[in-house]
Amino acid sequence: HFRSSHMPPLDARQVHTESRRPKPAPAMYVLRAVAVFLALSPSSHAWSNVDVLDLAGTPLKTAGLGFAGGFAAGGFVYLTPYQRVKGVLVGKLMRFNQTNWTQYEVLDLKAATGLAGFSGGLAYGDYAYFTATGEYQGAFVRVNLKDFNSVDVLDLKQTDPNLLNLGVVWRVGEHAYTVTGTPEVVRVVRINLGSFGEVQQLNLKDVDPALAYTKGTFTDSKRYGFSIHQGKVVRFGLAGFPDPSSVSVLDLRAIIGLDFLGRYTNFEAGFAHGAHGYVIHLLGVLVRFDLEVSFGP
Repeated sequence: HFRSSHMPPLDARQVHTESRRPKPAPAMYVLRAVAVFLALSPSSHAWSNVDVLDLAGTPLKTAGLGFAGGFAAGGFVYLTPYQRVKGVLVGKLMRFNQTNWTQYEVLDLKAATGLAGFSGGLAYGDYAYFTATGEYQGAFVRVNLKDFNSVDVLDLKQTDPNLLNLGVVWRVGEHAYTVTGTPEVVRVVRINLGSFGEVQQLNLKDVDPALAYTKGTFTDSKRYGFSIHQGKVVRFGLAGFPDPSSVSVLDLRAIIGLDFLGRYTNFEAGFAHGAHGYVIHLLGVLVRFDLEVSFGP
């Protein structure tokens, strides 16, 4: 299940210094907004302290720009690569120095691993981890942050050929979680970051066969993980994973009403804060639900 690739080709790693400067349901609230304006006091908010780095003005432009997210670790900012050049996915991982962020480095993950198109990333310990999702890939990539050069690959397809099209990744403890997103296969995948080899999965279609197309996933960082599927929010327990009895489904379409959402069920992203979870609709609908009460007993 595991293969390593150390010391990618010399042109895989490059260092640059850039000198350019409805009706609300119980325990749920729905907000539809066209625009929200916030009046902020200039004396209490230093909004003028903003720096801009134009990535299109760097040599990377010729390799293709496009990122699926980012995170910070060890004094650097990392951008998860999801670029296409003339329709072909590339995998240029970029990191910026936080104290001198016009200095950046590029690691070509495609040259090092053959993989391209990454939808999620995070840092834990001395490593950064990325989910390779482009062109229905199913791999988890680990990059050593000390040398920004050594790369390992965990091929999840060796565990199960259905573990494809991985999405956003997040971590609780020493485990990383991501969710597959094909129409036929909807599974939560948990990877032990300590061993970088132990893989577990939870088949959400065993609970609701109608689930398809994972749109987003998030966690409350304590007890639960959540995934979004075309108008439904699935909650699964982290303790005792993968226990199918811990899975509950919240059908937003049934609660809010299709007369409100129409045929659009594109809830794309979500997050949790305190006792509530939030999911966001492409048409400007924000739904808040109670992490415990909304899912019933």
